[in-house]
Amino acid sequence: CREICRISYERQKRVVKSMVFEKRELLENVFTEHSELQLWKCMRGGEEDYEIIINGVFIMATYNSGSSEFLIRGAVDRMRGDGPLSVLIAGLGMGFTVSEACRCERIESIDVIEMEEVIVDWNRRYFDTYEQSCYDEGRASLHIEDFYVYAMNSTESFDIVSIDIDNGPMLLVNEGNEKVYTKRFMGVVEGVLNDGGLCVIWSCDRDRRLEQSMESVFDEVEVEELTEDFKGRDVSYYLYFGRKREHK
Repeated sequence: CREICRISYERQKRVVKSMVFEKRELLENVFTEHSELQLWKCMRGGEEDYEIIINGVFIMATYNSGSSEFLIRGAVDRMRGDGPLSVLIAGLGMGFTVSEACRCERIESIDVIEMEEVIVDWNRRYFDTYEQSCYDEGRASLHIEDFYVYAMNSTESFDIVSIDIDNGPMLLVNEGNEKVYTKRFMGVVEGVLNDGGLCVIWSCDRDRRLEQSMESVFDEVEVEELTEDFKGRDVSYYLYFGRKREHK
């Protein structure tokens, strides 16, 4: 992988703090078995945006969707051949990744794993990215479940597994998610991929330990840096792609 200048999460936090909103309103504050989740509405220049905070950690906002969409776009572009694809998406978030998958004609089936029901509820009530038609048509299925548990017990296989449940291994939403980024679990993910399939992981920072975990399991590993406009400022994010060996 090419050398990438490390952009720390501290810089991202400074960017968020530097953004001046005319109004910022806490819409919902929900406690679940796993987390405290907050949904904020922000007004700036007549535009309305939303932010999700989980356990005090800024997770995502409607004003920076590009890297979430590229989880799917980048993986599909890297897939060999031109046949139909099946996708497993870990983390519904604000629906950007699912929406991108729904827009891709080559993707035949989409399984979405989300642990918190309130996230699903917010998507339906607040975010215009929610693709109800995709679910109604039967192309997408939503599972309320812990991704780790789902993958450990899955009997299905997929061409693409997209993982975006934290800000990456360096800034976890829940400490228990640490096991998702281990060599052992990368082996589990590799096991649910079809031959030549791709695992793609979103992270706010470059993490050599994650690369090593993936390199110990996958045939090919690539890290791509994305620079996203964050309300007038450039912030870098990182996507980790791991390909399962093709058996001929």
